[in-house]
Amino acid sequence: MYLATAESSLIVTKWVNTEPDEGALPALLQRVEAQLPIDTLDSLWIFPTRRAGSVESTVVVASCVSTDPDRRTVFTAHFTTLRDKKGRPTVQERFQEHAAAPAEAIARVVDGVVRRLGEDAIRPPRMESVAGDPARFDALIVELGGTPLSRTQAEEAESPQDAPATDAADDAVEASASSPAEPASAGPQQLPG
Repeated sequence: MYLATAESSLIVTKWVNTEPDEGALPALLQRVEAQLPIDTLDSLWIFPTRRAGSVESTVVVASCVSTDPDRRTVFTAHFTTLRDKKGRPTVQERFQEHAAAPAEAIARVVDGVVRRLGEDAIRPPRMESVAGDPARFDALIVELGGTPLSRTQAEEAESPQDAPATDAADDAVEASASSPAEPASAGPQQLPG
């Protein structure tokens, strides 16, 4: 069972469970953030989620600044969310690059993308200007009822850092090998870090 409320012509679904909802719109937008660097993200068009039984379909169109600052590249993110009987989501995502066009032609390109996707535009998409500003993107996430990722979390999601060559466990093994006179600890050890 779920509760739905209308906010800015978008339906925000709140399932009755205590788990974070990976199928909710803020979580889906954070998946966009993981795929497209925020500093290149110019605008988003967020289409209302369509439901058919336990399946939800959400489309987000993004325009990103390309190498030429006067041009934008258009991407679509299509999310299909299947919910089990308790409302727990399984999300499938598909990102696709569509076109690069002059910034002033983006509205026409987005209209074409919508026609090719077959989206029936009963309600128009919500257009949000991000302008490469992480604070604007985070404000959108908060407005939609989510919690923004910290910039550190977002950067780790985009490119996980390699672990150091040695770690505390290796250091502990080396220390015990170099001083055999010390007795081994009987209990669990907590490693720093």
